[in-house]
Amino acid sequence: MSRLLPVLLLCVGCSEPSDTRWSAISYLEIAREVDGVSQGFDLDGTSSDEDGSTGCGIGDYESPDGSGGIDNAIARVMPALEATEGAALEPLINQNINMGEVLMIFGVSGIDDPLNDDEVSVTFVRGFGAPLIGASNTLVSGQTFERDTSLEPVSVQTASIVDGVLEAEGASVVFPITVFDANPTLVLENVAVRFEYDERGDFVGTVGGALNYDILLGGLLNTGIGDELEALLPAMFENNADLDSDDGRCSRMSLTIEVDGVNAFLHDPPEGLD
Repeated sequence: MSRLLPVLLLCVGCSEPSDTRWSAISYLEIAREVDGVSQGFDLDGTSSDEDGSTGCGIGDYESPDGSGGIDNAIARVMPALEATEGAALEPLINQNINMGEVLMIFGVSGIDDPLNDDEVSVTFVRGFGAPLIGASNTLVSGQTFERDTSLEPVSVQTASIVDGVLEAEGASVVFPITVFDANPTLVLENVAVRFEYDERGDFVGTVGGALNYDILLGGLLNTGIGDELEALLPAMFENNADLDSDDGRCSRMSLTIEVDGVNAFLHDPPEGLD
């Protein structure tokens, strides 16, 4: 985003505490698979075998705790991406997080019990600002960001906290990003999140969803990302799509992102989320 405003510094001495717990993703990486095991979610409610009749013939993984049906088809293509200019994708996104260009902010509202609460809501907004960066080269916890009001907030009203872990699913998120010299739009449907918070409000967790790769490709191709990627990406997505064949073709790819996040404050939050 070109319009960067100075961050409002740490929120020390704020006049009133917020009823919504805000946090910002400070670091991310795409979840890989190792020996058939991957972080992620069962997005389609089906455990699919390779070349089977479900999941578009794309096999699912197991989670580290042994649960089956984990959808994370993007892991299948990471080795090929890492052999091209695509190896720079994650470092570029994390660099843009630190520059304030890609600030993904989550707010959790309606918390009665921070350890176990079966009725909370989660709101996603895009933030902007010039972040403070700490010694670990990631966002400093406890700073305040502006909200990008050009994007409507997205909320999930049926989230829960179980043993201190936030779980939510069902949202669709539209998020412009900047990679290489391109400005594609990331569209994730049926988004699921699992965040484990510490006592300071920082978290580690996973975000999963169904990637609408047609929209992503529309913002990447013919933008100078490199001839190798231009040739590779369409077939790579098409051949590994594992979700949404209602229209006669498998047009979505499951994606899991492992994230770190920090406690944050939001200036001028959406109405009703003060």
